[in-house]
Amino acid sequence: MRKKRRKLVVQLLAVLVVLMIPTLLMMGNRAYKSFFDIYLDEQGEALRSAAHILKADIQKYENFEWLTRYWEDNADNLDIVYDDQDYVDEKIIDFAVRHPGLTLENMSHEELMSLPEADQKEYAEIAYMAGILDFDRVKAEYGLKYLYMVHLNSPEEQTFILTGKVDGETRGTGDKDIYMLGMKTDPKFPKHEVLKDTYETGNEQKELENRGMKRNSSRHYNVYVPMDIEEGSYILVTALDARAVEKRLMWKLLSIEGEAFLLLLLCLAILGGCIYWLVLHPISHLQKGISCFSNDKDATKLNENINKIKSWNEVGDLAREVADMANEIVAHTEEVVALTAQQERIGAELSIATRIQAALLPKIEPEFAGRSEFDLYAKMDPAKEVGGDFFDFFDIDDDHIGLVMADVSGKGIPAAMFMLVSMVYIRNCAKRIESPAAVLQEVNNLLCEKNEAEMFVSVWLAEIELSTGKLVSANAGHEYPAIARKGEKFELWKDRHGLVLAAMPGAKYQDCTLTLEKGDIIFTYTDGVAEATDSDNRLYGTDRMLEALSRNTDLSMEEMLRQLRADVDAFVGEAPQFDDLTMMGFRYLGK
Repeated sequence: MRKKRRKLVVQLLAVLVVLMIPTLLMMGNRAYKSFFDIYLDEQGEALRSAAHILKADIQKYENFEWLTRYWEDNADNLDIVYDDQDYVDEKIIDFAVRHPGLTLENMSHEELMSLPEADQKEYAEIAYMAGILDFDRVKAEYGLKYLYMVHLNSPEEQTFILTGKVDGETRGTGDKDIYMLGMKTDPKFPKHEVLKDTYETGNEQKELENRGMKRNSSRHYNVYVPMDIEEGSYILVTALDARAVEKRLMWKLLSIEGEAFLLLLLCLAILGGCIYWLVLHPISHLQKGISCFSNDKDATKLNENINKIKSWNEVGDLAREVADMANEIVAHTEEVVALTAQQERIGAELSIATRIQAALLPKIEPEFAGRSEFDLYAKMDPAKEVGGDFFDFFDIDDDHIGLVMADVSGKGIPAAMFMLVSMVYIRNCAKRIESPAAVLQEVNNLLCEKNEAEMFVSVWLAEIELSTGKLVSANAGHEYPAIARKGEKFELWKDRHGLVLAAMPGAKYQDCTLTLEKGDIIFTYTDGVAEATDSDNRLYGTDRMLEALSRNTDLSMEEMLRQLRADVDAFVGEAPQFDDLTMMGFRYLGK
């Protein structure tokens, strides 16, 4: 193990040395680019600031839009003296004397148009020469390579309006001269994509421009600022020489990289020893302990090896965390085994309970096989494995049947047990007591006697005389049933409500009577139908339920209930079912 550990240290140091040189070069290159970009960004803000200063100087004139167009349209006719402050001052004073009360900056357009054409021309000349001086001042103050304002007449032509000049430069039309007013050139949009974008969008832009492929070719940082003129693309251009910046940064970074290389060599030697004693040596003990634990799942040997690690750093903390994790894994594994056995037992018991509950609910076959006096179907879908809703139907005598729809408070096993007791009480009492109201009163008292869990159940109970269609019902706090006369739509039958069963002993209930004609349908349900909720917490509601039922009155009761359940499922979508959903449909056909 010792030879392997030393070999790993050598490998790590060799890799670090191999990576160090290209890393230093890459870091130096990135640092150069970063410093250069930062400096250019700072200079870009300076260029932008210079452009906005000049933009403000030009647009301080009330008639600056008129001026820019006049300068361009009359470039050959203006008497311009470039770069002469004294001359401009004399012209300004002379103009003010001849036009008292008027100022160059604040003269309104109406006042300007009222002047003779010669004075308008002089006004434009003074403003232009003052603008040239502003451009000269800003160009010298910011050390700019270029500074000018152009009018981009089209993608193939631009006209120079204002240009800045410093000592040593010449105004003229030559290749390296500072262009004068009216000079027209090609903006060369294929080469200056950023200038083209400013021309097309009117947005401020900046770019690092390379002129030529040679090392000594010029390289400029340009900023383009559009003027606020409604017609035409007038753009201020400021440019900085980027080559001088690059040279200064390059020598500075080469010096820094040499010092960094020597320092890294020293650090690598120290790092190798630290890696061995602080990392690899403790890890060997941790590896041995983990290997023992993975083979026999016994944490004893793992703890013995970890106790040999004396490092009080992250490696030591990791080793101790691994030991704690191994002990927790052993304990958790034992708990999982026990819990799995318990869950399997509970799952088996719930499966049996589900089958028992389904078996307790009545079936059309064989209880009402061959009956032609009515069409009956009922269905319950519990929210959990077992539910608290239930329905029931049974013969009372040869001419009477009983219908029951009920909803027990709560869900799961407790609700299912209370449902079973309630179902047995109701069926037994209904077969010996004629009035549904009297049946509910009797069942209520029985349920209240031993209701320590304080549960309750809402019940709708009806007795139907098959020979006449007479329906007598009583309602213990349950949903209103819905009725559809033959050929008509469903509507709620708002019978009298009483208190839910098992809430209070001695509660009284009332019978309600209704006569069914051949083809009439009575539909009863639990609140899980109307209160079915979609993912946006919207309720299905009784109105949707009645509409869905009314669309299918010509179907059998089984198919009508299936269509209603499909409509509820379509409304609910992916939202989970939170309540039992139970329905019963009865169509009276008569004898």
